[in-house]
Amino acid sequence: MINITEIVLDPDFAQPAAFTVYRTTGTWTGGRFVSTAATLQYNGSIIPMTTKEMQQLPQGDQVTGAVVIYTPLILNTTRLDQNTLTTGGTSDEILWQGERWKILNVRNFVEFGYYRATAVRKLAA
Repeated sequence: MINITEIVLDPDFAQPAAFTVYRTTGTWTGGRFVSTAATLQYNGSIIPMTTKEMQQLPQGDQVTGAVVIYTPLILNTTRLDQNTLTTGGTSDEILWQGERWKILNVRNFVEFGYYRATAVRKLAA
């Protein structure tokens, strides 16, 4: 297997500065989800999603902006720990170009040195 981490982080492809990841995890306590937030700095490449890729999204015709993220560190979607069923978290969000983006899905290409995630722009509330 070819590890392409060097390419994913190469300054010719990657963002000039790290992007911010907002991660929420938590536990179910007394029937309520008690969350904990963390802010992380990631490096990687972020590019606009192609029209063909957008058509593969369930809400493809409603997307107001979508990107593809290549990074050697994992990004998370909404999850529940399958071992305990008491811990988990909501989908990560990233801050890129002054806007928040919500992670929709993550593909694991760790044997090649990276993860590929898709994210959609969050609209202001």
